[in-house]
Formats: sequence, structure tokens, C-alpha cells
Amino acid sequence: EISGIAVEIAQVMYNNGCYLSAREHLALAVRYARPAQRKPVFLRLAGFEADDEIPYPLRSVHQLAPYTGPEERAKQARRAARLAGLGCWEPAAILFQRLTEVETENGALWRNLGLCRAWDGNDASAAETLHRAAAMLSDREAAIECETLAQLLDQGLSDVAEIVTHTFPVKSVSELLSVLDRTGRVVRLPLAESQQSDSAADQPTGLYNVLDRTISGDDVADKWTVDDVPNIISDVSVYDGSEKQSAVMAITGFNDDRLADALSYVRELCRQQLTLEDEQGPEPVGTVPVEMMLLEWAWYFPPSTPVSMRRLLEAEKFDRVTNETWMNAGLAGLGDRSPREASADSETHVALAAAVHVYDAFCNSHSRVLDVAALLKTLNLSPPDELQIAESTAIGSLSAMQLHRITVEKIGDDHLVDIVSRAMMIKHHSFVYRVLTEVVSRPACMERVDIHRLYSALHSVCVEQDRRDEAITWIHAARDAVPKGQSAFEHHLEWKLRELNFRIQVPDDPELPEMVRGILEEYGPKLPELPGLVMRILQSAGKGDLMPEVMSVASESAETPSGLWTPETQSREGGSETKLWVPEQ
Repeated sequence: EISGIAVEIAQVMYNNGCYLSAREHLALAVRYARPAQRKPVFLRLAGFEADDEIPYPLRSVHQLAPYTGPEERAKQARRAARLAGLGCWEPAAILFQRLTEVETENGALWRNLGLCRAWDGNDASAAETLHRAAAMLSDREAAIECETLAQLLDQGLSDVAEIVTHTFPVKSVSELLSVLDRTGRVVRLPLAESQQSDSAADQPTGLYNVLDRTISGDDVADKWTVDDVPNIISDVSVYDGSEKQSAVMAITGFNDDRLADALSYVRELCRQQLTLEDEQGPEPVGTVPVEMMLLEWAWYFPPSTPVSMRRLLEAEKFDRVTNETWMNAGLAGLGDRSPREASADSETHVALAAAVHVYDAFCNSHSRVLDVAALLKTLNLSPPDELQIAESTAIGSLSAMQLHRITVEKIGDDHLVDIVSRAMMIKHHSFVYRVLTEVVSRPACMERVDIHRLYSALHSVCVEQDRRDEAITWIHAARDAVPKGQSAFEHHLEWKLRELNFRIQVPDDPELPEMVRGILEEYGPKLPELPGLVMRILQSAGKGDLMPEVMSVASESAETPSGLWTPETQSREGGSETKLWVPEQ
């Protein structure tokens, strides 16, 4: 059927990096799906739109511009639009191209032609067409968005840095792991529970990072500067053998001098445990646009390093990358001029504003929060024009970049609630924060949204932006706002544990001891497994000094008859079965 075929084509387009086409094929699949099949297809579309590894403008809806002109041409434009709505993007593109041959300076027609070509999977031609449309559009914001799409498509077609894997047969897995564990330049990573499962035959037995320098026990991370932090230059995965497959080791990284260094080091280090003559690779596993390699740094910190310190150094590094590296890098979208150079030429301001949005999109994909307004100001560019919203405006028809131009404080409750789901799906950190803080200020809106999800998102955004005090404020707000139909006991405990996990990232947090005691005293009597869970949290964070506190409170609870949990006490208190939330959930 049509829906199933559209889903398959969407997967092909996704694999080829044609993201505008992948999204449009999924939307087409939803339209043609039978009622019983519509939900799973819609969830695939929603999953695609929420994939924040894809630059957000490329996973957004985009509407064809309406045509206003002579009736004969208007008929042709309407026919092209109908064909596009049916998924016939190549015939639609042919019709729009005929119209551009008549109205050669009509930017809206060129934009429609570019979108149809992109939806059809022809990104190279689409990028060229959208560049042309941006130069013709009189609407500045439409021109910037068009140019942003064109530059993003160019990124997928331009020079890319390859991520590759080299694979080596392993003679003895146990010996190999022992050798890797003994060197200070290779650090072992903890395995997730799913990776430790015996049933997962394809899961690694050991995971490691190879560093660009040796780490010794004398290294004091809290005295490091940005230039001192060791860089991760490759990943190492070790797999046990089975009846169907031999034991292997895989080394993955960018196909450049860093990976060559890692390969040389590991080959020499593990020459007795590997069959070097049977090395396979390099096998490509991914690509990154060369212009965005500046965001691809990866650091290693010892586990005991305070998260607050990591975030401070990461912020300093990101500031340097933005204001020095990116600002002075020659960009193809600017004719190989740097943003700093292009800022002096008013003729390039549309392309320069688009370059800022392209950079912002890649920053967001790397969980970096770019201050777009400040960067535009630095480059002598005007802020985006506000998008006016009427009562009849369909929020679902607006692109992500159009949504960002809405002044959320001015719109009504209905529109604001509609925007919430879009904002949380797109996951643009700054926009999510603006929308959700506005929702929190409106009690009528709070009754119509998932407050658990809302506060989780606000907390996450504040963590990303290193606003620690505000992040804790949102935890407290979430704890005090119990969703309808949910047990207050379970809800409060969940957020208490979230706060514990957050506070423990700063080892010298003065409130930690009292918080640990409070959690155990309040919830421990009903949950005998809670002390063990708290111990694991403390151990993973290197807070062994608080173990006596846990043991003391656990012992007191065990000695107090009224503190023992029984089915009868649960029944008397009218609670439903309590499921203990743990941080990994």
C-alpha cells in the first residue's frame, strides 16, 4: 500500500541524509495510512521530528507559498501544489520550473521549486534553487529561512569528515582487557545494564576511550584549564566470541591523524593479543560536515571530577570555539569569507544571518546553547522580525524557524498549548525555555499540559545552561505539583531522588547530608530497598563519606516497629502499589 511504500522510501532518504525528503515521505505515509495503522506511522514521524541529531530546520514542516498572479498561471500553480500534496514532487517541480521560466524574479516560485526538489530527494538541485530564491525574496525573514535551508543542504553535500571503524580479531579477550586496563592512555567506561546482559550477544564486553595523552594518578583535574583537558581521539569496543562469530576489537574515530595515532598506539600495545595481519577497515560508519568539525571535541575527565567544573570548562571551550574559531573560519555559504569579514558587507547579511542559524542548529544537535541574539548583535545583524499570530493561525503549519519568531507572551492560551508539544519535540533549548516558562506563568495552561514532562524539560534546559539554582527550583516546583491520578508518595520520592542525583554532582553541596537523611527517614520505612538504592547513588558519585549516614538511618528505621512496611499499613493508608523510581528510568 502507499503508506508502507512511503515509509520505506523515507528510510532510504534518511539513510542518504536527505532529511527534508524523509520527513515529507513520513508525512505522506501518515496521510495515506489506514486508521488501524495510522498511530505507528505517526509515531515514526514524531520520532523523526524529535531526532535532535538532525539540524532542526531539516526535520520541520515547510509549506508551499501561495501564488498570486494571472489566472492561467495560478491554475498551473494550484495544480503543482495538488501534485505536491499527493507526493508527486517531481511533476510538481516541473510545473513550478515552467512558471519560473516566465516569472524569472519570483522568489516564492523559486522557493516552491526548491522545496519540491528537496522533497523528491534531489538535495543538490534543491540547494541551488533555494539559494536563488533567497536572493529574490523581498521578505527578509523568508529569505533568511530559505538561505538557511540551502546552506544546511550544502553541508550534507560538501566536504565531510568520515567516521570509520577498524576491526581486529582477538586471540584472548581476557588478556586484551587486562592490557587495556593497565595503561593510563586508555580508560575503561562503565557498561549500561543492557550492555551487561548475557542475552545480548552483540553487546561489547569492554568499552574504552583512547586519549591523546597518558593520565596518571598525579593528575589533579580541579586545577586543569581548557588546554589541559585530555582529548578522546577514538573509541574501543571489545566483543566476546561466539559459535557464529570470533572475538574482535573495534576502534572507531574520525579518519584523520588522531585515529592514526590511536591505531598506532593500540597496535603496539596489544600486538600479542590481536591478529594484526587480519585487520579490517577503514569501514565508514558516519560523516560530519567539515565546517562543523569545530564542535566535535570530546574530553575525558576522571570520574571524581565535579560536574560543575566540567560544565565550567565546557562553557569556556564553547565560547572560544564560537567567538574565535567559528567567527574567523571561512564558510562556503559566505563565499569562503569568515563571519567577521562578511559582517562588514551589507550585501551578505541574509547569507550571514542564515550562517548563524545553521551554526545554531548544529550547536543544538551537540547540546550546546548558542546565544543567537548576542551573536547577531556582534555581527551587526538585526534580530528576527516578530511573527504575528492571528486566532486563525494553524500552529502546526508553521516551520520551526517561524515558531522561534513568535513572542509567546503575546499569544493566547490555545495557541500556547499548541506550541508546547511542537517546542518539546523540536527540542531547541532556548525556545523550549521561553515557551515552558510562559506556560508555567499561566494556571489555565498548566491544567492542559503534562506537568511532569514540562518540569523535566525545564530542569534539563537549565542544567544544559549551567543555571544550577534555577534547575533546583524547577525540581521543587515539580515535586510540589502532583499530577492528577498519581500517588503523591511516589511522585514526591521520584523528584527527591532526582534532586539527590543533581545535587550530588557538586560534592561539597552543604545540603547533601541532610537531604540523604531526610529521604531515608521519610520514605525508607515503606521502601526497604531504598537504602540500597541510595548507597548505589552515593557510590557511583564517589560520596563514600555519606555511607555511615545511610547505615545509621537504615538501622534506626529497622529498630522502630512503626517504621516497618507491611501490606496492612499500605492498605490502611489507602495507597496503591508503590513502584520505586530509580534515576536510570
